[in-house]
Formats: sequence, C-alpha cells, structure tokens
Amino acid sequence: MIMALSGTPACVRTAGAVTAIILASTLVANADQLAAAAASPTWVTPLVTAVSGLLGVFIGAIFATRNSKAALVQKTNELEIDSIDKRLGDFVGPFELLSAENLKVAQELKRKHGGDTFRTLPALLDPSWKPSLTAGDRALLEALIENGTALRKLILDHGGAVSPALRPHMAAASMHFRMLALAHAGSLDNDPGRYASYVFPRQFDDVLALERRRLEARREILRSQPDTAHPGMADLIVPTNLQMPEA
Repeated sequence: MIMALSGTPACVRTAGAVTAIILASTLVANADQLAAAAASPTWVTPLVTAVSGLLGVFIGAIFATRNSKAALVQKTNELEIDSIDKRLGDFVGPFELLSAENLKVAQELKRKHGGDTFRTLPALLDPSWKPSLTAGDRALLEALIENGTALRKLILDHGGAVSPALRPHMAAASMHFRMLALAHAGSLDNDPGRYASYVFPRQFDDVLALERRRLEARREILRSQPDTAHPGMADLIVPTNLQMPEA
C-alpha cells in the first residue's frame, strides 16, 4: 500500500542539500569578483551586482524546493488513489457482485429444499440429495459451484491487497468453496458432521462492505486534498459481531 508522506521526505532533504551546494558554489564562483570589487574605487556597482545575483539564486532555490515538495506530495497521493482504484476494481467490486449473484442462486435452492436452514455443503454430502434434483435445480447447483470457483480465484489472486483484518474471513470462504467443489465431485466422505464447520462465513459480505467504504472514504480525502501530505490510512477494525470465531 502506498502510504502518504509523514514528516520531511528523504528526497526533499536531498533537495535542500543540493540547494546548499549550489549556494556554496555560487559564493566560491563570485569570491574573486567580490574581492576585486572591494579593492576597486568603483566597488559599489560590482558588489550590488554580485549580491543581486546571489539573492536571485537563493530565492530561486527556495521556490524550486517548495515546488519539488509539492509535486512529490501530489504524486504520492495520485499513486495511492491508483492503488485504491485497483483494489476496488480487481477484488472488492467483482467479489461483491459475484457473491450477491451466488446468494440469489442459493436462495432459489433454499426455497425448495428446506428454507433458511438449508445449507448446500451438507446437502451435497447426502448421497440421495443430488439424484433427487430436477433439471432446473441441477442447473442452479452447477451455477453455484461455478461461481464458488470464481470467487475462490478472486481471493487467491487479489485478496492479499485488502486489509489483513479480512484474512480470517477470506480463508474460511476459500475453504468453503473448495469443500463445495470437492463435495460436488463426490470426493468427500458421506459425513456431514465432519464438514459442518466449512459453511460459507455469513459475516464476510458485511466485513467486505466495511472495507469498501474504508477505501472509498480514503480515496475521497485524497482527491479532495491532492496537495496535502496525509497520514497513513487507518486499518480496518472489524466489529466484534462480525469477527470470525476462534478455531
């Protein structure tokens, strides 16, 4: 994550050092002129010229340093905005959309197979359940498995870019989608109790929504104050009721 500047950046301190070197070099370069002006009866004009030149260099160096710092701050903010856009576009947005679709598919299965108490993974472990499905229900189940595979891929490919506070939820969701695919393929034992803990974590969608709002709020601050050096973005705090239970 690209963080906002705190204190004076190293490159700005370097710019200050370069400015000091330029001033010192200018003084050395004008030393002979100043000495000659002091020894000459007509010393006033050369001295004024030399001092004016030094003053011009000094003022120019000040403005150059300020402009350099402002440009660095603005560029840093732009890069952080790009980073936030990428996290929202590559992971948070696609996951929320596909997860919402998957929820609709699961609700359609629930409506016919047990209501709110129905969970797909335990049902798949019942050898008599799949053969009893209609063609329409089989199509819904296939869509559920396909979406789960895509959601797991999003977690594996892009989940590392969001807050570490989401890792327990992403791990549980990824494991659920893996178990769902294995159960659908008939690769798991017919033991629903053994795999009961691998259901989809209901807290995940709410926690991901909190992460999206955190990123969007940070982006808005950076866009509204592009010339300001901001402190680092605060990490996501997961409310107690949305935390994953201890293993």
